[in-house]
Amino acid sequence: MKNRYLLIFFLFLFNNLEILGQKYRYTTYQGEKIPFTKVNQTIQDTRKYMWLATDQGLFRFDGSQFEDYNTSLRSRYIKTIIPWKKDTLLFANDTGVFKLFYEDNTPKIVPHIIISDTKSGMSYPEELFTDSKGRLWIGQLNGEVYQQDETKVKKVPFSLALNQRISNIFFSEDRFRTVWVLIPKEGLYYFDESSNAFVELEGYSDMSHFYVDGNQILMVGDLRILAMTVDDNHKMIDQKQIDNIGLDFYYINKDMAGAYFLASEQGMYTLTSDQAKVIEIFGSNDPHRVEKLPYNSIHHMYFSEDQIRPGGKIWISTSNGLGLLWSSYFQSVSGMSHDNVFSLSTGIHNEILISQSNVTSVKNLNAQVKFDQIRDVNQVTSISSGTENIWYGTAAGTIILHKNSTKRIRYNLRNRGGGIFYMFTDHKGDNWFCQAPTDRPLIGVAKINEDGRVTIYDEANGLNNRILVVKAGGKSALYAAGIGSETYLYKYNRSRDAFENQSVPFPFRVSNNFEVHDIAIDNNEVVWMATTDGLIKYEAEKVERIDLGAYTENEIRSICVIPGGNLWLATDTNGLVYLDNQGRYAFFDEKSGTPSKVASYRSMIIDHNNQLWVGTAEGAVYSSKSNPKPLRIDAPILNEVKINHEIKNVEKSALRYTETASVTLKFISITFPADDIQYQYKIIENDADIDKNDQMPGYLTADENKITVPELKNGTYSLLVRAQKQGGYSWSDPLEIKLKVQKKWYKTFFGILLFVILGMSIVWYTLRLWVFKKTKNIKASLGLKEEQLLEKEKAFIAQTQDLKNSSTKLQLLHDVFKKIPKGATWDKALPVLSKIVEFPGIDAFEFAFKKGEEMMYRGISQERTNYMDRSEEFNKKESLATYVLIENTPLIITNFNEEIDQYINKRKSEEYLSMILVPFEQKTSIEIVLCIYGKEKNRFTQRDVTLIQILTTFLSISILDELK
Repeated sequence: MKNRYLLIFFLFLFNNLEILGQKYRYTTYQGEKIPFTKVNQTIQDTRKYMWLATDQGLFRFDGSQFEDYNTSLRSRYIKTIIPWKKDTLLFANDTGVFKLFYEDNTPKIVPHIIISDTKSGMSYPEELFTDSKGRLWIGQLNGEVYQQDETKVKKVPFSLALNQRISNIFFSEDRFRTVWVLIPKEGLYYFDESSNAFVELEGYSDMSHFYVDGNQILMVGDLRILAMTVDDNHKMIDQKQIDNIGLDFYYINKDMAGAYFLASEQGMYTLTSDQAKVIEIFGSNDPHRVEKLPYNSIHHMYFSEDQIRPGGKIWISTSNGLGLLWSSYFQSVSGMSHDNVFSLSTGIHNEILISQSNVTSVKNLNAQVKFDQIRDVNQVTSISSGTENIWYGTAAGTIILHKNSTKRIRYNLRNRGGGIFYMFTDHKGDNWFCQAPTDRPLIGVAKINEDGRVTIYDEANGLNNRILVVKAGGKSALYAAGIGSETYLYKYNRSRDAFENQSVPFPFRVSNNFEVHDIAIDNNEVVWMATTDGLIKYEAEKVERIDLGAYTENEIRSICVIPGGNLWLATDTNGLVYLDNQGRYAFFDEKSGTPSKVASYRSMIIDHNNQLWVGTAEGAVYSSKSNPKPLRIDAPILNEVKINHEIKNVEKSALRYTETASVTLKFISITFPADDIQYQYKIIENDADIDKNDQMPGYLTADENKITVPELKNGTYSLLVRAQKQGGYSWSDPLEIKLKVQKKWYKTFFGILLFVILGMSIVWYTLRLWVFKKTKNIKASLGLKEEQLLEKEKAFIAQTQDLKNSSTKLQLLHDVFKKIPKGATWDKALPVLSKIVEFPGIDAFEFAFKKGEEMMYRGISQERTNYMDRSEEFNKKESLATYVLIENTPLIITNFNEEIDQYINKRKSEEYLSMILVPFEQKTSIEIVLCIYGKEKNRFTQRDVTLIQILTTFLSISILDELK
């Protein structure tokens, strides 16, 4: 009894899969890197950008970055944003209502209604709505409603008490052009045009939100979901309550295909098409996992156009950020296991038969996909079907015939070989099957009819090797393919009941273990072969390997022709490939919704809806669209131009720059989400033909979204830039940018002419000036020579005196060194050092050293023969010696009055205009500054500094005690 109930439960579940939750891929924009927290509403403009009304301002989103458009707004609290007139949006903040539109491709914001400028009494607009008559309705949180007709703003009498605070106010319009208002927990109202006032429809004061669709009003709140029908007199003519599964919904909206979406604190839900059930929506970024969506406190849902889902992508505005839901290109059947698929086939009632050892029958009813298990068949490794019969091949070497959906016959073929790994039913109802060998080679193929008669085709019938697949084309021509580079393709001759070898030598290299895993024959009887060595085309006794880029020679396990002659391929480990009849291809992987990149052998079919079904190592999936082909992405948009590192205007139709200029371009592609986008480009000379749909080599890969234009010679070029999003997108149409490269101005005709004229003028002027100067110079040559002789004589005298002074200084320095022994004390050294004032040019000197917070000085001058002591504050800004001691760098001053401001602030009269200050450190780590003074300017040179440095070096190693 228990097992019976369990069986009934599973049968109910399998036949009612629409009650299971819907699954979407999703992403969330929130956190520290996002410039907002609470999102109130979203909307898409005519250029496909998304606009976000948030508590932190107005933002434009291209899929990858959020642009801030709040610089001109006094309030960043954007409450609502709606479409208005053509290419124009309206949004509201605390200061009024604003228009948003494009001017020269740049968004522009201008005031529409400024609160301070109106005399209507409007305070803070909360909600905006435009009706079919072109009127703008503005709702406030005190219950007041304003209406703008033409340019006039007026308050509409409202039944609520003024100044009463409400949580929200919502507008809508029915098919009778009646405007409806719902105020949560207050009531439902309609606008009576005759009385120019709102009238309450009693009984709905507990509702939280509503959606008006034609003459039906759906409301949620108070643990209810109500569907009410009204007539043109605002009277209710019907009402039903939908099971809310115990949840309190507070938001409802309808997508572009008519499906309703609801929000509660427990998650997101949708209504079935008959409005009978509520289904929860789940997230599934991985086909193996289903998880609860992370969205709470939902304020708004918006639906933007989508290539996959007719209802559009779903944008979720929440208190914690922005969410985005979208459908995968490939869908898995909810509830089915993710086990290896052995075989796929269409059944006699348009069902899809999937073998994962057990067999599952799937009914694809567009909006609903149901499945159940086929009883009494297991270990199934191959399936085929005719008009009335379904054949199941097993791993045990048996074939089971289901005839007319009732009669079941089992045929034992284990005496011929092992498991039946492939079968195909031809137009006559005969079932061709490929069997695995056991302990001996198994040549050829066999077929069985519904009476159980088996016919073997081997060497006697033209087959010389093992066959892996048999298929018929549009003209019922039957082909068999299998193993070996000389025995890979055969065609069946019905009149001879034999096969003829069609294998021709390959003009390219193939592997030693070459096999044809699967074939497809199009309406032109071209045979496409999925092989161990890539995709090979056979036509008119010629073979060609098809270019698939980096995967040209990769193994392909399954192949299928779809209407229009385009191909789908399943690779061994690189996912799926779409190939059109122009040779363009696109790759599909887990990002497209497939559970695995590893494909099953010979498991790819088209169902009655022209949807593609694919078997993988981790389950079967089907395409969301009929006649599936890659998704499109719009051509890239030039977002930034830098010429010589300076940002330029991007609105110009052509870029003009000189030959040696540095040019960097950045691009964006508006798609959602915008991750994993790659860009390619190529540059074509202007006289070359441009095929914007070409897939020929020549495109270079960009550095993410940035292109650095290579150096080009003078001329006009076309830069073609295209984009591709990963996961089943084809390359976009290229964006064409004209590049007009100009010569440097000095390389142009006028530049060269200018140089010629300038050169001739210079030559003429130079010759004329030369003649004039020559005459003048001859007259002045004698006087000049005389002056030069006098100058040389003066210089000679000065050099002689300088050498004499240097010699004297060196001699005196030598005498000082001799009189100060190594290890001397300052008491013994100071009398000797007093001789320094006898050096030519030196009028005085001092030793300066730090003691506590003071700078102590001990020195002598020519006027005072005894050492004198003085002190001053140790201050780098006031004392030159302190400055030199701290900087630890020698200093020469040639004119005290002009140079002192460079080092210290203090200015005082100084009798010494020339100075040399040299810091040194004794072995005992005592730091001292030797200060040399001269009364006249320019008394000292760098040669003198060197002599003083020699002296301080000598003192630092010769005197050991501390100067006191």
